[in-house]
Amino acid sequence: MSKQILYFDQHLFNQLLVKRILQKDGHTVQCAADLEGGWQLALDSQPDLILLDMHLEGHKGGIHFARALRQLATLRSCPIILLTPSGETTAEIEALAAGASGFIYKPTGIREVQTALRAILEQPETTPVRRPVLAPAYVAQAVSA
Repeated sequence: MSKQILYFDQHLFNQLLVKRILQKDGHTVQCAADLEGGWQLALDSQPDLILLDMHLEGHKGGIHFARALRQLATLRSCPIILLTPSGETTAEIEALAAGASGFIYKPTGIREVQTALRAILEQPETTPVRRPVLAPAYVAQAVSA
């Protein structure tokens, strides 16, 4: 089942890699490298999932952007997954409070990203917006199962 995914990352290489991974799974992916372009993209589309670099445009810029996205009625139920370096516990708590649905820790492998995103995208629409925090350790267990 093809999904519409928005991916926000200021690094072109990351955009190309993640876009390729998601397109290989049959999804439509739109990317933005900054908050201004990302905001307009979010307003103009109806995504099934938003992937957001926690450090977009500086320290915790992604957290502030997630909070702003949650204010839009059209995006209140859309999962927002932050890509974040592991070990940033305080920032992770702030992100959840701002409306993030979960995390994928980086750096991570391609299979781990695919497995985590499939799990999120395959959840029924009636599932609450809050989803468990995702980390490579959890994903590795899912891949080997």
